[in-house]
Amino acid sequence: MRTAGLHPAQCRTERVPARRYRPPVCCGARLDRSPGRRPADSRLTALQGKILDLLDPGGAPGTISAGMPAAPAGYFADLHELGLLACWTWPSARHLAPSPDTAAAIDEHVASLRRRETSPGSAARVRFDPPPADAAASAGLAYIADRVLGGSTGDVREFLRQFLPSSPRKANRTYWGVRVLRSEIPCSEGMQTAYDPLLRNFTRPPRGRRNAVLRPERWGPENIPAFLPADWYDRHFTPIAGVNPMFTRRTAALRLVQMVAGGSLGEAAGFLGIASTDTTWENKARIYSGAGFVHTGAIRQPDPRSFETALSSLARELDSPAAPLVNYQRRRHALQTWCIDEDAWSQLVGRLPPVPGPHQPELGDRKRQIASIYVWAQVTSGEHYFAPRPIEAAQPPKIQEAWKARRNNILHLIRRDRPSPHYTNLRTELNTLATSLARSIDSLTDSPILSPAPDRSPRRAIA
Repeated sequence: MRTAGLHPAQCRTERVPARRYRPPVCCGARLDRSPGRRPADSRLTALQGKILDLLDPGGAPGTISAGMPAAPAGYFADLHELGLLACWTWPSARHLAPSPDTAAAIDEHVASLRRRETSPGSAARVRFDPPPADAAASAGLAYIADRVLGGSTGDVREFLRQFLPSSPRKANRTYWGVRVLRSEIPCSEGMQTAYDPLLRNFTRPPRGRRNAVLRPERWGPENIPAFLPADWYDRHFTPIAGVNPMFTRRTAALRLVQMVAGGSLGEAAGFLGIASTDTTWENKARIYSGAGFVHTGAIRQPDPRSFETALSSLARELDSPAAPLVNYQRRRHALQTWCIDEDAWSQLVGRLPPVPGPHQPELGDRKRQIASIYVWAQVTSGEHYFAPRPIEAAQPPKIQEAWKARRNNILHLIRRDRPSPHYTNLRTELNTLATSLARSIDSLTDSPILSPAPDRSPRRAIA
């Protein structure tokens, strides 16, 4: 604009950048007389009309972008970000160009950007945000972006998913992810809804410590079991393709604690008793990797927000006056070194009907330890992997290994839908013991063997 002497139809592309006291040297070619003029595609002129109408103060007040209403500023931000994505991943979106000539113009633009960086390993440092000097390339990128934005929010998300890593942690560190999350002008609501599940990871706080996002009236982190009960899971959650429901139920419990108490995933695991400061790195990695599987699987579902929506729905149910609440943290504290003692075990097995035949079930200390694990899991609604095993810990290492090899198998025999008569009777006795034990713990709130209920304060609850 500061360059004097140019006709309005002369090209103002800068050949030499402006200096402190000197205006830039412009191309100066007469655009109305250029022998290389190309006729505009009718779809491009229609898009130009749409843009001019949105820029006109008396024109359209807004449009539809990514399936939702958008103000002009949000729509233009969407155009810019999707055009940048097409340019960054070119030629992946080449098939969406309106014509071969336009695609060729974008080819040349992207090639010119990449030619600027000629040193080895510099491809990752190429900046794709400078707008094309060629009107055909600029129009082509805008057309591709507008064509994508004409779809629903889910369609736009599927388009983005083709070009971004499946892990949100990696996706938000890509060139495009960094640009769109740090843009000064926010995208439209539809565009943000489309890319948000692909770029944001619930297992990692954006900066420093994660803050609590819920302030429930009735319940706190102490009311969350370490393993989401099956009826809670069935009412609110849908299976995630390719993800073991065990990981989903464990991660849901961790996330509920984070939502109401803040802190990291590791702190939530420590509060629930499935990790501690002396837990091995392998166990901690298993907890984090399980949560990662759940989140990665969730964002690949048709509704990437379904897992978070289910958590919110469950949180609202717990806050309802009709929902029964259990202090699972008190139960975990009361049973942290618990097992069925020898006298109680003798009385229990004495009530079991005799088993006919020469093969009698083993009812020694190993069965007592496994029965204690079963009762602990029933009372605390936890996973048997994290149950205390004081009887086993008192055995020599070789015996511990032998017991470990049979533990899961015997637990399965107790839990299966149609157990043998022996295990049917044993399970009935153990369920009765679990019910009585839970009732005693819940009623003895002032018992000296019980730790006080945790502080509901978001900062201190899982400290």
